[in-house]
Amino acid sequence: MDYREMQKEATRIRSDIGTAHTLILDTLSRYKKKKLGARSKKLAEDMTLLFSDLEIYENKVDIQNAYGYASITEKEYYRLLDLWEKREQFVDKSGKFADRVTEMLTALLPQIGAEYLDFLEEAQGLKNENDRNIREVGVANQKAAYERYIRGLT
Repeated sequence: MDYREMQKEATRIRSDIGTAHTLILDTLSRYKKKKLGARSKKLAEDMTLLFSDLEIYENKVDIQNAYGYASITEKEYYRLLDLWEKREQFVDKSGKFADRVTEMLTALLPQIGAEYLDFLEEAQGLKNENDRNIREVGVANQKAAYERYIRGLT
């Protein structure tokens, strides 16, 4: 494989790695959205915004009391209880969504493209060497041009 083919292949591999990262992150967002019943992926990513309706309640009993005093409708009561249970089930102490599936997908991210690492390093080494050779040739050409210029003056 010559230099140009190697650089094109390295570019395609880097692009494919970026695409794979993007797809896994999108899959994580879609999964969180589905599990949390959020209206959008953006909402599923922002836990404080998603659970903002629960801020005024300290526990499930407060929600039940609000329903008992007719402060909220039956539909709102069930929505808030469902939201409370989802928060307890999927949100860890740090305030981030966490379950086994997201842990598995997140663990995959650093491994994407690992099998191509040697090839990419070799391609980068050849690129660096080629760039150095181009600079050396450029410097030599500038010296030769300068010497011709000086000779032309005398």
